[in-house]
Parts: sequence; C-alpha cells; structure tokens
Amino acid sequence: MHTPGPVIRYCTAASGISAVRIVLPEDEAFNGAVADSPQGRLLVYRTGQKKPSLASCLLDAEFRPVADSYQRLNLCRNIDPRLIWFGDQLHMTTSYHGAGYHSERIELRRLTLADGRIAGWDDLGKFDAILADPAYVRVREKNWAPFVHDGRLYLVHQLQPHRVLRFEPAGRGDETSRVGRGTVPFYSADSAKGDSPRADSANGASPRRCSGQVALVASSRFALPSAWSGDWSTRELRLNSPAVRLADGSYLSTFHTASRKDYFNGFYTFRGHPPFQVERVSARPVTVPSDATGRNRRNRRSGCIFLQSLLVDEAADRVELAGGDNDHSVIILELSLAKVLSGMIAVETVPEAALSLPGRATASLPAAAGLAFPAAPSPSGDFVRFKGSGPLA
Repeated sequence: MHTPGPVIRYCTAASGISAVRIVLPEDEAFNGAVADSPQGRLLVYRTGQKKPSLASCLLDAEFRPVADSYQRLNLCRNIDPRLIWFGDQLHMTTSYHGAGYHSERIELRRLTLADGRIAGWDDLGKFDAILADPAYVRVREKNWAPFVHDGRLYLVHQLQPHRVLRFEPAGRGDETSRVGRGTVPFYSADSAKGDSPRADSANGASPRRCSGQVALVASSRFALPSAWSGDWSTRELRLNSPAVRLADGSYLSTFHTASRKDYFNGFYTFRGHPPFQVERVSARPVTVPSDATGRNRRNRRSGCIFLQSLLVDEAADRVELAGGDNDHSVIILELSLAKVLSGMIAVETVPEAALSLPGRATASLPAAAGLAFPAAPSPSGDFVRFKGSGPLA
C-alpha cells in the first residue's frame, strides 16, 4: 500500500500563485481533475505516456491522497478527465486516444460512487460526429468543457467561435443522427477493427451504437481585446475546465493557448443563458510557461500547465484549479476569485450567421431562425446545481 508523503507547497515561479504538487504512487501520474464527493475531494488523473490509462483517489483537506482510496480504472487510452455533477450523479468526460492522430474523440460516462471509490460507470456517449452541423468535418477532438444549464448537460466545443453542444441522451429522438441531408449512425470506435471512428460492414466489423449524441445549438464570436499580447491574439484559443455558474448567473471557465507547446492560461465568462455568448476574458495570462516546473525525464516537456477542473467558493473568495505540470505531476492552484474577476475585461460578442438545424435539433443562435431558446432563467430559477465543478462544500 502506498503511504502518502507530505504534499509539496510552493508558489509558481512567474505568477506567484499558491500551488500544491500532489505526490502519487505511479512513476507517471499527471493531468488530474478534482470534484467534491460525499467522502471528500475525488481526484481522477492520467497514468502513463505510451499506454495511458486513468486512476483515482480521495484527497484530504490538505490535498494529501488518502492511502486506502487508490484505484486503477479499466479505461485504457482514456486521458485528460473532466468531472461534473449533473443531477445527483457525477459524470466524467475523457479524451479517447485511439490508434491514429485523428481518432481522438470525447467520451462521456456516468460514474457510480461507493465509499469514496468509483464502483462502476455507464457509457453515455462516444462522440464521432455532431448533430445539426452539416459543415462538421471529423478532426482530432479534445478539451470539451461541460456545464449544466436548465436541467440539461451542455459542452463547449470551441472557444472561438464559442460553439456550444447539447447532450442528447439515449431515448431522445431517432436512433440515427441527422447530419446534413443524410443519416449517419453513431458507432463506438473501440468496437470496430482498426479503431476506426466510423466503421461499417465493409471491414468485417460489427460496430455497436453509442447511446448518446451531441447537437450544435449555439455559436458566436467575440472581438479579441486590443490589450492582448501576441501570445494570445495570434494563437488558437483552446478550452480547459468545466464551467462554474456564479451567483450573478454567468458561467466562469478557463482557456489556454499554446505557442511552441508553451501554455498560457486565462479565465473567461459567458452568459448564463442561451446563446451563451462570451462576455469577459482575462486581460493577461494567469499562468505563463515558466510557472511549469515539473520535469518528465521521458519526454522532457516544458512550459505546460494544463488545467482540467475548476472549483469556486464565492463566500470564501477562493478558486481552485487542478491539472498537470509538464506531464510530470498533478498540481492544484489556489487563487482569489475577486482578483480573477478584477483581472478580466469585457469583449464584444458578434453572433455568427443563422445555424441550419435539420431534423430534430432544437435551437439556433438568432431568434430570426424561428427556433429560439426559451427566455433566460433568473440565477435562482430552475437550475440544477452541480457540485463537481461548482461551489465547494
């Protein structure tokens, strides 16, 4: 049995953020996400480079792993977990890393917890396509950011444009997805030969349908702030953590850009009702490459703090971010919420052209399309509060 050592507390080299490096039993243990659970904070993290998988444990109040809570999860090739409470159950998204570069996709599972351990899970979706998006081309998919709104699970697909998907669970609508003018069955890639995301009878495989699907329901762009430096304004904006709903009704989340594998992280907020337009962004990076100090001797990665979870306690003015440091270790960053919000600037959001929503897809961005969302709820309205990426207990 692994005996946890003392956590390593330090301040990040450049940004001076209070940080905790968590000591875990595996030689390679990094890129972790944290969620509140009845037994304490649950950490799910990646193990291994060449044969990646997932493991989990509980953390005590000082972020020390609880010795008898370690477990390896039988989820090979799944990496970079995100955790979110939806209703009264914890859900997890992962990136499935298949045989080829473009085989990477997002998978969604509902977890069963028992005595602080993950006792099992249900596969809810393995997303190889997007409904209501005829122009979608299958690409490498990573870093979708889930959030809950009005009793439904959504996922931010991209930051710029801010594309929002809605999860359609099993039993809703047709068994096949309508993409453009045709129908394309949803298959599970790992049930087909060669890890093909969309297999058919031609290769002799018998793919099985996935139960859940995702549909594009909103998309908008925002003008990049003139105050941004070249590292942000000229690089692709990528997503990080699940979004947290704040007391004012807006959602808070994080993003990063990568410049020669150097990661710059920041925060952004978006409206608490459809079409979920971006409202504010960090004026400057919250973490910079020199804040990453872990050293993985196998890949010698540097400059990468990769964030995967966000916990907020507004009453205590506290933000906790969990993620990885240079593929070396799991880290927790602790910040002041007031400082995070005061360091943000407003942006102008510009709706894109009306979305074409064929078949049973429900809503477009502009009301002119005739498929508008319901009126925005009040912050205290019918909102299913989520624990895993929401306010701390």
